[in-house]
Amino acid sequence: MFSCCCQSSSDRKKDVDRVGTVSALKDDQVEEVVQDSPKTIKEEPRALPESPKTLEPEPTPPTTQAPQPQAPPAPTKAPAHGLFEVTIERTPVTGKLGIDVARSELGLRITAINAGDIHEFNVKNPNFALQAADMIVGINGVRGTGNDLLAAIRDTNPLLFVIERP
Repeated sequence: MFSCCCQSSSDRKKDVDRVGTVSALKDDQVEEVVQDSPKTIKEEPRALPESPKTLEPEPTPPTTQAPQPQAPPAPTKAPAHGLFEVTIERTPVTGKLGIDVARSELGLRITAINAGDIHEFNVKNPNFALQAADMIVGINGVRGTGNDLLAAIRDTNPLLFVIERP
């Protein structure tokens, strides 16, 4: 019981029960005795918690790799309008490209196709045949004026042309 600090000490003694000590009677039983009280509380022995079981790790689902982005398929035909690339192999047999060009600030405008490596390319690759009016706007990564592109052509093999078709 509890007592209040405002109660007299004799009143406090009435409300206080003394609690005895806890002692072990047997290994499997514990008895608690409260003085001035006829109650005896017996506790049944408690079972120890089971030791934790070793759990097998859950199998991880097989990882699937994200599909790798693939390059779009190579075009099978030059576009009617726009940019496309062609690779011209220079051969010692003809010794020349075989095109007439007009220089401009945008590149080299093809004015005529003659006998030479480009004519041979056109025969072997009719879907990508170069035509009069096509503009060569890049050669082997070089872009610039007609003079810049003519300098890139000299003594270079193969030639990667970037063509703009009007």
